[in-house]
Amino acid sequence: MARSRTKRALILGRSFLVSNDPKPAVELIQKTLKIYPYVSGGVGTSIAEILNGQVKPGRTVPPPTVRFIDGSGKSFNTVPPSDFSFYEMLNKTGAGRASRCPRRR
Repeated sequence: MARSRTKRALILGRSFLVSNDPKPAVELIQKTLKIYPYVSGGVGTSIAEILNGQVKPGRTVPPPTVRFIDGSGKSFNTVPPSDFSFYEMLNKTGAGRASRCPRRR
């Protein structure tokens, strides 16, 4: 189990072909991957927190349907450049903007 410190999370995964066929791997992932939203006092809450009175036991809420995005057949490079072009790439995406970084005072 992993907990996100924000309300947004991105999960990337990898699976392997079975006899050069992706279908069994896709079916296994869709069948076994479970993602639940955190509800205080519900699934994912430590029993110690409930026993210590930090949270009240909550009702378990049925999880929403998991939405899968198929990346099959998409071409992309997962290895970033190791020279100055890395910073040029960040600049193009906007990920390197100073306005997104917290200011130190």
